[in-house]
Amino acid sequence: MFLLERTISLLVYAFALFLAYILIAKVVREQYKAVLLLYLIALAIFAFNYKPYITADLYRLREYIEYWIHKDLSGVLKYAMGSSTPSWVLYSYVLSRFGNINWIQTITCLWCFGNVFYIIGREIERLEIQGPFRSMLLFYVMGVGAFYLQTISGIRSMLGISIVAFCLYRETVENKKVVWHLPLWFFAALLHTSTMVLVISRFLFLLIQSQGAAKKFLMGIVVLAGALFSLKYIGSFISGSFEYGKGYLTDSEEYTYVWEQIIGIIETIETVYVLRAFHRTILCAPDRKMSSKKILYLFTLIWTAISVIALPFSYAIFRRYTMLCTITSIPLVSELFKNDKADKYRRALFYFSFIIFALSGVRGDLCGYKFFVLG
Repeated sequence: MFLLERTISLLVYAFALFLAYILIAKVVREQYKAVLLLYLIALAIFAFNYKPYITADLYRLREYIEYWIHKDLSGVLKYAMGSSTPSWVLYSYVLSRFGNINWIQTITCLWCFGNVFYIIGREIERLEIQGPFRSMLLFYVMGVGAFYLQTISGIRSMLGISIVAFCLYRETVENKKVVWHLPLWFFAALLHTSTMVLVISRFLFLLIQSQGAAKKFLMGIVVLAGALFSLKYIGSFISGSFEYGKGYLTDSEEYTYVWEQIIGIIETIETVYVLRAFHRTILCAPDRKMSSKKILYLFTLIWTAISVIALPFSYAIFRRYTMLCTITSIPLVSELFKNDKADKYRRALFYFSFIIFALSGVRGDLCGYKFFVLG
């Protein structure tokens, strides 16, 4: 029964992806938005009905959320102020008010993949990507089966990572002001240790990127003010986060799954392939028009290198940042699809993504997905 439940669930999930893959290539004009929306709704329905096994993160997190059902807001706020992840405390408390524990993974799924599909949709619109190239943009991300399972089971890290990718895209490609995203950056930083490090790196990027003495001075003041605020009001959050993060590097009993490591290595090779192709065909092109995506390229390059360095020490850090780099490299892939060698790149990425998806379903995290119980 157990194997049958998982097999049927996986086939339904794969069919939904296949349907979205076909439809997004066939539709005309802006109907791709409807395809992405319907696919997002399907993912949310799958998430709502997800049946976590006793070893899944969600099983443990549900117990944590149920703890808040009988607590008042003042008690939750007091607890949050002493926590290293106050955003998670408040987020889980709000979702505990919904009346059904399944909303935790459903809302997270909608938010996380809403961020990712926003990037895909905007790239399709900006570069007028057509046909099978649209399909490949979608499959490039959704072929990573662990991304979906980690979103609806692990909740915190993938939600934070998707927020970072969303904000980074809007600020670099769409030239939106950082100030409008400060609440999101703040929320993501205090959601999980892995995203706090990403947020810090983003603002260091901004400091280095600032042009002129006045801007550098102003950004330095902002960073310093943020640091002083952290030390005075959220010092316990920072120290707690780094202590928690240090545990990933020093805990010899940290959960490790060899097949997901193998999948992560293949995913890293795919990302390196994209980075190399983008550098050779776009950044080194005579006209060099892609300055808006250079920051994304550098960010993805740096965090790919960090994930590789982390591989011998921490499965968790390695796997999270490989998935981050897959998301942040979506706009780089879309640029390759407007190049003279677009068909070559599409075929190569399809083979990469197909292998990753197949391994995810047979031996990776995705094979642990089921949304019903027989008997």
